[in-house]
Amino acid sequence: MGKVIKKKELSKAEKKVVDEVVDDEELDEVTPKTKGVSVNDILKTINSKYGERTMLSLKEKPDFPRIPTGVFPVDFMIGGGIPVSQGSCFMGGYSGGKTTTGLNTVACFQKMCMSCYRPSDYCVCSSKPKIMKAAVANIEGTIDPLWASTLGVDIENFYLIEAEAGEAYIDICQKLMEAEDLGFLLFDSVGAMVTQAELDNAAEASNMGVSARVISKMVNKFKQSLITQNKLGHQIALLYINQKRLDLQVKFGSNETTKGGEAFKHEQSLTCRFGKLSLDARDNAFKGDAKEDRPFVSKHSVI
Repeated sequence: MGKVIKKKELSKAEKKVVDEVVDDEELDEVTPKTKGVSVNDILKTINSKYGERTMLSLKEKPDFPRIPTGVFPVDFMIGGGIPVSQGSCFMGGYSGGKTTTGLNTVACFQKMCMSCYRPSDYCVCSSKPKIMKAAVANIEGTIDPLWASTLGVDIENFYLIEAEAGEAYIDICQKLMEAEDLGFLLFDSVGAMVTQAELDNAAEASNMGVSARVISKMVNKFKQSLITQNKLGHQIALLYINQKRLDLQVKFGSNETTKGGEAFKHEQSLTCRFGKLSLDARDNAFKGDAKEDRPFVSKHSVI
């Protein structure tokens, strides 16, 4: 059998030396005893300092409801419609159906209860349906009341904004977002917005980058307004309409771009590209009909 080695016990003198080298009381003084802080404690502090619902669990945040466009293929592809409390954009070339689809979305919005987000005829609320108002920044000046009412828009509860400079449209729309009974804002269109500097300067003066800077500030302001109003329980659907531009510096790949710089693209949670369908030789959009001697008008658009 192997030899058993017993642990040597320290003598009193040796224990005294060890106690002098390592003092437990000194170690306790060097290492501070901190009280543990939980996330819930920090959450309460943040909400009391910066306002309610500044910090919350993701489970407490409801999903973004959607407003249908009224065009089933479009709603199917974008998940049911444009999201509420977010910025969406319809972009594309001229005569592609952007404004018509935007007005059709307004018509669907005016028939929805903004409490349960169902059509007013199928509302499940205990009280009467909550119908909210809509507004449009008519920058292009193409909103026609007759055509809007034909699409089903309630023009009595659809307000038209017509100003001069782009900065005036931004200030009016930002102030209008604070209205409790407004739930939809249509901006038609970003590409047609003219800044105050462009109006004041001479026609031959260079205004490079002025519009892009103003649009970048606009989308940042509107985005923060949507977040602030959503925290207060007031949800607004914001829909931009933008035009297509061609970047002449791009030599390879697609040279399509939109007015407003890169900031405008990144601030949108949903962007739909509108364009005309390619037509065959029998239905050429820019040639007259041989039988009736009139131009052929295509009523179809694609995203």
